[in-house]
Amino acid sequence: MFNLSFDLSELNFITIILRMVFAIVAGGIIGVDRGIKNEAAGLRTHTLVSLGTTIIMMTNIYMYELYGDANIDPTRMGSYVISGIGFIGAGTILVTNENRVQGLATAASIWSAAALGLAIGGGFYAAAIAGVFLIVGIIILLRPFKDYIQKKIEFTEISLIVFSKHGFSHFLEYIHSEDLEVSSLNIEQESSGDEDDQGIIFTITLDIGKKAKRNDFIKKLKAIDGIENVVEING
Repeated sequence: MFNLSFDLSELNFITIILRMVFAIVAGGIIGVDRGIKNEAAGLRTHTLVSLGTTIIMMTNIYMYELYGDANIDPTRMGSYVISGIGFIGAGTILVTNENRVQGLATAASIWSAAALGLAIGGGFYAAAIAGVFLIVGIIILLRPFKDYIQKKIEFTEISLIVFSKHGFSHFLEYIHSEDLEVSSLNIEQESSGDEDDQGIIFTITLDIGKKAKRNDFIKKLKAIDGIENVVEING
């Protein structure tokens, strides 16, 4: 009879297949959540990143075992992956016109998927298994805490464009009537080709309070004549 026993730490046909399947599953688990959140990088991206880094790591180990050269570093290709994966992650990070940064969690999850792939490709199964549970736990289980913290935040940063002195005066009157404390104020000219239609961009940090009050405040600001594009940056 054939001896079907094998060492999971060695590179052979069976372990190569197992590592690639494991990488697909690990990357897919992370990617499902990002896909549900309708992020730019979802199931396929995370799966491919995890699988690709696993193949790279196994290739590096194979070359090291094949040539047995002391000058060949079995971790060299993996180190390049860690640096190069930043380009993919950077593609998911967007800065909106209101200076709001989006996609940081997705970029971090892609980097984590690459790290899992390297661990799987290197045969470090314990770290890979624990990593999957911890990464998914951070992404999913900590989300309610993030929402809770945001609700407790008593200040908000708002960006708005004022097109007239009338709008600006009404803006100041409303701030004064609500007895709001302005923590910071940044003023800049809107970059527009039409000089007659340029406005002033105000970015202000206000001590407002609860989320419901912040939403009501923004609605009232949008109703003021001469004010447009009111956006809560950190909400």
